[in-house]
Amino acid sequence: MVAALNFHFRKTFPNGALIDADLQIRLDPPTVTVLFGPSGAGKTTILRALAGLERSANSVIRFGRETWVDQNNGMFIPPQRRRIGFLFQDYALFSHLTVEGNIRYGLRGLSANEQLLRTSELLERFQLQDLATRHPHQLSGGQKQRVALARTLAPQPRLLLLDEPLSALDGPTREALRGELRNLLSSLSIPVLLVTHDRMEALALGDEIAIVSEGRIVQHGPIEEVFRRPLTPAIAKIVAVETVQRARVLQADEELVTLVAGEARLIAAARDFPSDVKEAFVCIRAEDVLLLKSLETVSASARNRLPGIVKSLMHEGPMWRIELDCGIPLTALLTRQACEELALQENDRVLAMIKAMNVHLIPRSS
Repeated sequence: MVAALNFHFRKTFPNGALIDADLQIRLDPPTVTVLFGPSGAGKTTILRALAGLERSANSVIRFGRETWVDQNNGMFIPPQRRRIGFLFQDYALFSHLTVEGNIRYGLRGLSANEQLLRTSELLERFQLQDLATRHPHQLSGGQKQRVALARTLAPQPRLLLLDEPLSALDGPTREALRGELRNLLSSLSIPVLLVTHDRMEALALGDEIAIVSEGRIVQHGPIEEVFRRPLTPAIAKIVAVETVQRARVLQADEELVTLVAGEARLIAAARDFPSDVKEAFVCIRAEDVLLLKSLETVSASARNRLPGIVKSLMHEGPMWRIELDCGIPLTALLTRQACEELALQENDRVLAMIKAMNVHLIPRSS
């Protein structure tokens, strides 16, 4: 039997909110699983239930061969016996303790020599040796994060839970630390569950993703697969697919599906699209749309070539979001350099290029 974390939790809260979540995560090899969804979806409640901080009369939680919770049998293993590390949003560092003191705090059950050895190992691993005698108010946001993570890992937990681990940082620091945090999590060799509502954070940090909506986990799988192939239009909205349009199927075979959406004719890779379905939602990510001004340089690999008009241009950090009318509303995301080379302006005529494999179809009933 494959070692797994099995989680079922159902609870209705006084404000009417319902959590009804089922999740299974493989423990070997350990992965980083992102709980992703809008604010208020129930992500943190799921994390707290795993930690034993949230209880329900209808819940079962098993970690490998261990049963942590089975309310039907009156089984409840308290948080301190689950060997879980929980990193809170604000890091919750003790202001009166030094960096070394914060890390050592969770090791009070060990001998003095063991505490010293473990603390020294963590100071070195997280490159905190030169900061050991500083207090939290003397640290940068990134340094505080490393201290909090080191303190959480000091008791050697079997499962690590992180609640919005970058949300306490300013924008530039958050972007700079994504890669560093990903490398740290990958080196731990323990399963990680991480809560975020930030798409870039999820893509940068996760191996797998569980989409949480209104207290339910509505899709779970490899992160790139879920972001590119949402199961429903509602999930497509959660993972920020920019273009979702109703379409009618004109023709379908084992390789390609031809559709009409608005005034646009589109071709999509058939993949596992049911051959008898006649209505669909077309999903296209903005980064998969290539814009050209000249028909002479058309890529032969792009089956969809939609003439369109630029309706608006919006600056988003290093990128430009281009809203188009191509017979359907369509969004493209281009680099600043690409925009400058095309010299794009409102009302320009362009050609939008989209590969068939980048047009995702969601079947829908008539």
